[in-house]
Amino acid sequence: MKYVFALAMGILLALTTLGCAAKADYSEIASKEWRLIEVKQDGKEVKIDRKTLESEGFENAFVVVFENDRISGVGTANRFFAPYETNANAIRISPIASTRAASVKEPKALKEREFFSLLQNARQCVINAGKLEILTKNGAGKKAELIFEGI
Repeated sequence: MKYVFALAMGILLALTTLGCAAKADYSEIASKEWRLIEVKQDGKEVKIDRKTLESEGFENAFVVVFENDRISGVGTANRFFAPYETNANAIRISPIASTRAASVKEPKALKEREFFSLLQNARQCVINAGKLEILTKNGAGKKAELIFEGI
C-alpha cells in the first residue's frame, strides 16, 4: 500500500511539474520598455507616428513595461499598472489602475481610454520579427492587435 501511495504521489508530482513547464518564457519582453507603433482594428491599420506624438506633446505616450507579473507604463497623460498572467502564449491583463490626471487634449491616432481597454482585453502575446504583438479585442468585441517596438 505504501508503494502505491508513493507511486501515486510521484505521478502527481511529475504531472504538476509538466504543467508548470508549459508556461512560456517571457524573458524576451520582461524588463524592457515597449513603445506602441501600430494598432490594427476594424480592418484598419493605424500607424502611431512618434514624431507627430512628440509635436502634440505626447513623447512618452503608449509605453508598456512587463516586470514581475505586473504591466506598467504611460497612456497619454496618465501612468498605469495592472497584474498580468501568462500561460504558453496566452496573456491576461487584469483591470488597469491609473492616475487620474486630466488632459486637455489627446492624440488623434488613439485615445488613452481605448488604449487601456485594448490592453485589458489582451488574449495572446507573441514576439514576431523583434516586435511585441498583443492580440486583443476592441470595445465592440472585434479582433484587434497592438504592435510595439522595443526601446
